[in-house]
Amino acid sequence: MVAALVWGSIKLAILVSRLSSYSIQSANTVETVSNFASYFDKLSEWFMKLGKFCPRLSEYQILYASSTRLQAALSNFYATVIQFCKQAMEVIQRGGIHQAAISLWNPFQKEFRSFDSGLRSRYQDIKEEIQLAEAQAINQERQLQSIERMRGRRFRQKLDKRTKELCEDRIQIIERSSKKKKQRLLDALSYYDYGTVLHQERKNCHGTTSSWLSKSVEFDKWLVEAQSSVFWCSGKLGSGKTVLTANMIYYLLCRPPVSNLVTYFLCRQCLNVKTLPKPIETQLEALFKDTLPDADDLYPLFEAVVALSFPRVHFIVIDGIDECLPTDRNLVLGTLRKLLHSSQTSVKVFLASREEMRSEVASDFRPYYHTSMNCPEVRMDIAQYIEDEIKIKIDNPLVVQSSELILNIRKTLEEGAEGMFLWVKLMLLEICDQTCDEDIRKTIEDLPKTIEEIYERATNKIFRTGKLKIAKKVFHWVAAAKRPLLLDELREAIAIEPCQAFSRPERLINDINQLVPLCGNLVTIVEDERVVQFAHHSVKKFFLSEQTKSSLYNIHFQLPQVDHEAGEICVTYLNFSDFKTQLTKAPTRQPPLKPTTILKTSLEGGLNKSISNSWSKVLPVRKARSKVSFDVLRKISEAAVGNDRYLIQRLRTDHPFLAYASEYWLSHTADFMKDNTKTWKLWKSLLVADRSLAQTPWTYIDWERRTRKLTQWISEKNHKALLRLIGSSDTKDLPPSEKQYLWLSSAVKGHLQLIDILIDLGNIKRSVPNRALQAAAGGGHLEVVERLLAATANVNAAAAYNGRTALQAAAEGGYLEVVERLLAADANVNATADNDN
Repeated sequence: MVAALVWGSIKLAILVSRLSSYSIQSANTVETVSNFASYFDKLSEWFMKLGKFCPRLSEYQILYASSTRLQAALSNFYATVIQFCKQAMEVIQRGGIHQAAISLWNPFQKEFRSFDSGLRSRYQDIKEEIQLAEAQAINQERQLQSIERMRGRRFRQKLDKRTKELCEDRIQIIERSSKKKKQRLLDALSYYDYGTVLHQERKNCHGTTSSWLSKSVEFDKWLVEAQSSVFWCSGKLGSGKTVLTANMIYYLLCRPPVSNLVTYFLCRQCLNVKTLPKPIETQLEALFKDTLPDADDLYPLFEAVVALSFPRVHFIVIDGIDECLPTDRNLVLGTLRKLLHSSQTSVKVFLASREEMRSEVASDFRPYYHTSMNCPEVRMDIAQYIEDEIKIKIDNPLVVQSSELILNIRKTLEEGAEGMFLWVKLMLLEICDQTCDEDIRKTIEDLPKTIEEIYERATNKIFRTGKLKIAKKVFHWVAAAKRPLLLDELREAIAIEPCQAFSRPERLINDINQLVPLCGNLVTIVEDERVVQFAHHSVKKFFLSEQTKSSLYNIHFQLPQVDHEAGEICVTYLNFSDFKTQLTKAPTRQPPLKPTTILKTSLEGGLNKSISNSWSKVLPVRKARSKVSFDVLRKISEAAVGNDRYLIQRLRTDHPFLAYASEYWLSHTADFMKDNTKTWKLWKSLLVADRSLAQTPWTYIDWERRTRKLTQWISEKNHKALLRLIGSSDTKDLPPSEKQYLWLSSAVKGHLQLIDILIDLGNIKRSVPNRALQAAAGGGHLEVVERLLAATANVNAAAAYNGRTALQAAAEGGYLEVVERLLAADANVNATADNDN
């Protein structure tokens, strides 16, 4: 640009100079004029060339601004141009005659020769530098492209890796969701911890006892027979049938081929999350979509599970079937009989029960294989058990002075056992409790003959020791607990009285490990899990039976009674001021409050001022939760800040019963009524206040809106108290659709008390009781049918439930008593289905 400006001014000067020269020197010769004109034409031509190249060079200067060599070459070129222009200006400023003389004797080529060669040289340098700059630029571009390609490759690798990770995460999320769904469906069948129970019973197997069964001829015949068949093991109470069955299950699981399926708890243990087939999952979804299925609904599922074994053998093992109610037992035996006759899979059924079931087994299964626990092999096992246990207990806790007494103990136990391992176990415990040889002799001389006599003697002993009150609490909790209680949980639970305001540590048993002798050895502690349970299932049955002797000191109880007591204890416990105190302690460092938080709190203005920052963080826990199960202690720990970060450890140590109470309080309160419950107001506050550590299987919104999740839980758990509370005048009533659902589901399940409450609540369409009558008749629930008829349900209402009238539904189900009652109520045997409902 500098050269262009210079050139512009110079060109103007040349033109003016030339015009003046022509006017002054017009008399000169033609040759002189010609030289003079040629001089200035060439000078003008040079400037024209410079004017052409300089703008182009300036563009190169901008294009390759980073090339120092090119910039230097351009600078040199421009310097030469400036020198050329300076010389040109001097030429122009000369006088006309002087310039004409110079043009004649010193032509343009000679005077500007140095500039001509200099500019050409500088221009050549520029061209070379441009070529070099271009090469460098190309090389740099290649390097940049290489770097970009490398970066792109790395980015793509990272992207591919991240995409793969996201895909894997997505797959894992889907798998976890699928597993949770499958687990939920399987838990709907049962969440009973069958695995732990089996493991415990297997551990109770002493040495090689029970191994005789797998070596018996009858058992081997049952195994090798190609057709479906039944094996029945009979024995008296306490003969070790359960331990024998557990040992046999392990034998079947390990016996080749190991691919054979063994069902020993509903089918639940042969179905797991990893291998649950899609058809079975679909069936489970359909079964538990709205309500709990009945036996007829479950049979296709059972049949499908058994079919999974084909062409292998499917073993079905059932222990204690004699403990079922007669109706349930008949249902189970009928289902097995149907399965044996209809299944294409080879089905092997193993039953263990008392001798009293002989006629039922003989009538349902012909032929069948059989062995009795009253056999020489069992007596040999018992003798071995006695010998080994005495060796283990000798000196501690069995302390004797006479070695002859040991022989007497062994002989007496072998003679009195009569095939009962349980009897031997309990007698050994009682003998070990004696303090001298004389007491031991008196004990073995007056041994009880039956298991029931042992239990009665144990309760008398508890009374004599003055520990009956504590022992009764233990028995009540072990009987009522929804899951086996841990030792520390039980220790705190039995120290609580209804309506107690806060914990009383001074009431805790000092040495909880003495619990077993304190309870007359009627309970036992499973060492691995530290849980407390009855020494045998017959102990619970003994306590639940009617009291026949005045000497039993009112030790017997009814399950609804102790369940109600447990509910009051849980409600009392969850309202302890201890938790409010621990959770409202202000931490040493409070987090800074945002202005919006302060404004929001000020506007709400309804919170109790005593609730601190730590407790306020716990409050949303209840509203936010939507799952059926959660770890309450973990939730509290998440809310703890500052000095409260060790709150979880303190709660676990100081309040071990909290986890159980928060999860099962609601299950223990199904029979609560305002008139018979001391803690009614406390219980109600746990439900209606959204600030509780008490767990509910529904969300706060479900409770406020009375959704299906709430009513379904009421129906499935037969929770009368919740329905009474919702039906009371001071709470929100159920929506009509949910009330109708409760009518029908309660009728299907035969929940008479729920039906009574619904009848008292009223405010329902007349067609609903009619449909409920048809549902109850189809389920064979005579008492519900009676109650609905008394409530003026129309026995001849048109078929609206499953396309059957009440009489048709009862007849189809084979419920003769219900049919007779409906006929007595003038049911129309010729009724047909219609849609007038």
